[in-house]
Amino acid sequence: MTGLSEIDLSTWRGLYELALEVKKMAPWQWMEETDVFGVEDPVGGEIGFVSVMGILGEHFAIALYLDPDAIYRMWRLSRKIPSIDAAEITQVRHLQLAFEDRSMMDERDRRIIRALGLRFRGENAWPHFRSYRAGYHPWHLEPDEISRFAMALEHLLEVAPRFRENPGLLSFPQKDRYLVRSPEGKKGGGLGWKEMILAVPEPPVRPVSPVLPENMGALQRLPGKKNALEIDFSAFGVRIGKEGERPRLPYVFLAVESANGLLLDVEMMEVIEGVEAALARLPSKIGEVMLKQGFRPAEIRVRNESLHTALDSFCRGLKIKLKEVARLPALSKARDALDSFMQRR
Repeated sequence: MTGLSEIDLSTWRGLYELALEVKKMAPWQWMEETDVFGVEDPVGGEIGFVSVMGILGEHFAIALYLDPDAIYRMWRLSRKIPSIDAAEITQVRHLQLAFEDRSMMDERDRRIIRALGLRFRGENAWPHFRSYRAGYHPWHLEPDEISRFAMALEHLLEVAPRFRENPGLLSFPQKDRYLVRSPEGKKGGGLGWKEMILAVPEPPVRPVSPVLPENMGALQRLPGKKNALEIDFSAFGVRIGKEGERPRLPYVFLAVESANGLLLDVEMMEVIEGVEAALARLPSKIGEVMLKQGFRPAEIRVRNESLHTALDSFCRGLKIKLKEVARLPALSKARDALDSFMQRR
């Protein structure tokens, strides 16, 4: 029990029992990831959205997207498949139960399972709970997340069999309509639930509002050079933070000359405040690179839409061609070398 004194084992036991009920039911046999319903949190009032994965027989999991912003972010990412970066999914605020192999469990997972007296064997047999939020690596559930996820699994056990009998239960002509289960008081006390079809509109997408460098005039006066820079800003797999704390997930900025593969700049940046806020700082960062190198490139190449948006006004102001491409060969080599170096540390 060492290290588990702060954990309410009865709460964990309830969550694992629900997970095993879900595993036995196997709702992924008839539910797809897009068959989503909402559950209103009785404490905070936020509507979370339950989604089932596994119909293809590969990754068996239940996700609870914790608010409307999270589920709509997921919808936007799903439209990017197959070009989606897996790291982008980990930055969507949600809780997940996946049925994994033993190799996916860390020591803390195994300690809880031993304390509960549970045993699992074989592939896709081990309940694996994780919390996802922007700027961090996936991490263990916190106490309030345990109770909220348990409630979501209880509702899944009620809704999934009904959906099997009525496949139209979760489908509506309007794209912003969802079946939502909301708490209501019961006569004599206690908590009951009512079910309704609610309009849950997509929250406004926070645009990337790039901050142009104050020294745009100095950048405009730099001599032009007929070359191209390859720029990237993406998740970097290292962990930052003290042991036992939720580890932070940094992003890495890379700038490489396309023709010769020369690495012009590399910097690790934290994105706890959101990737959009970090993207807004990139024009100034690239301006620093240009001043240090003493030239304006003829072209900047990126490989994703968000980076293109962040650099658009900056490049137009400097008459630099901005191009979104599928591959950045020189930058990919630099990133591979960086990853390889970090793995050896």
